[in-house]
Amino acid sequence: NKEKSNGYYDENSLWFRADYRQPNRVDLIDKFTPLKSDPTIIKHSVNEVLKKTEDYIPQPVKLNKVKKYLEFILSSVLCFKGDIFLPNLLIHVPNWIAKPRTVLYPKLGMFVTELLYMNKTQSLYLLFPAVRSIVTNTWKVDEHISGLVERLTTKKGTDELRKMLDKQESSTEKLLIKKVIYPDFFELQYELPMDQLLTYLDRESLKPDEVSNLSSGGAMHRAYIKITPVNVVASAVNMFFTKNEAFFNLSEGIDNSECKNSFVWMIYDRPNRTILFIGVMNKNLQLPQVSSAEHTASSSNIVETK
Repeated sequence: NKEKSNGYYDENSLWFRADYRQPNRVDLIDKFTPLKSDPTIIKHSVNEVLKKTEDYIPQPVKLNKVKKYLEFILSSVLCFKGDIFLPNLLIHVPNWIAKPRTVLYPKLGMFVTELLYMNKTQSLYLLFPAVRSIVTNTWKVDEHISGLVERLTTKKGTDELRKMLDKQESSTEKLLIKKVIYPDFFELQYELPMDQLLTYLDRESLKPDEVSNLSSGGAMHRAYIKITPVNVVASAVNMFFTKNEAFFNLSEGIDNSECKNSFVWMIYDRPNRTILFIGVMNKNLQLPQVSSAEHTASSSNIVETK
């Protein structure tokens, strides 16, 4: 399954080892997936798919231990790359094209910045936690992100987020001064075993009596995002394989210590109403993760609303 027509690359690939004891199953699978018994051919086929991710992942998955006892490989890849509308380019943009903007969403206590990609149907959204000053009646960017994350993960929060993404903006407030809060530019890479990822997603709540029978083998998940002043690159790779035939190499030297704000980021595909990627940049993991109006907010982002 491959899709590249909507501005992003999405491919799911599956390889099965032929099983002479179950010919009907093999014949059925063969209608969708080429079956090769030679490990060298399997390795080559998988790596051909992985090569397509090299523009999106600094160090792709290495598959170099394919042996005869390999039973299956399942690879899921989602990649995106886009150029951001820069402020100096906006003078050349027709008025009917939406421009970068920041609005206030009081119901969720957040500032929302939308940055559009050039010649694409996707947008980069930045959700900054907002706190209101009782004294000056102004909103500021809060340094604590956990409160916003908690609000977004409730049923009410997800409904409000969907309204915001669908431009149902009766709950948004425009800034008095047309100021765009741009993100700190950053790079993140994270890898974890699939068992750990499923635990984070609370798989026990699905069918608790069957969790003990669920095994993901050597499955691994890797997510990568890099946002610069000019473009965005993002990717997510899931690799399911048996007997540790593959491994990941993490990139070194990634440093985001200069980030000034914490925020939720997401890449949203407007025609399909789909969030392709979502994550959190937390600049201060050592701070108490509580968000309230009593905390001191970032003084560099003080705004008034209409």
